[in-house]
Amino acid sequence: MVNVYTNAFLRDEIARIIAPSIDWRREARRDNGYDVKASEREPVGSEDIDDFIQNCWTLESDLVEALLNIEGSYDFEKIVQILNALLI
Repeated sequence: MVNVYTNAFLRDEIARIIAPSIDWRREARRDNGYDVKASEREPVGSEDIDDFIQNCWTLESDLVEALLNIEGSYDFEKIVQILNALLI
């Protein structure tokens, strides 16, 4: 059985994973001169998720492209292949 992961599901998982350290991540980004709009104690937002995806050097470029495509028109079969290859 092949699990099918949607863009929304994967982004929600990223949000869940980075939530405990989001205030630290935002502060570090501000300290490095980036314009971070979210304030402390705000829940993880799309900007935070996009920032994490764009700066996660371990992700395959095809997966980064797919995760940043919020409309979900990317070839999700390809995403499943990439994820399966990473998880094996």
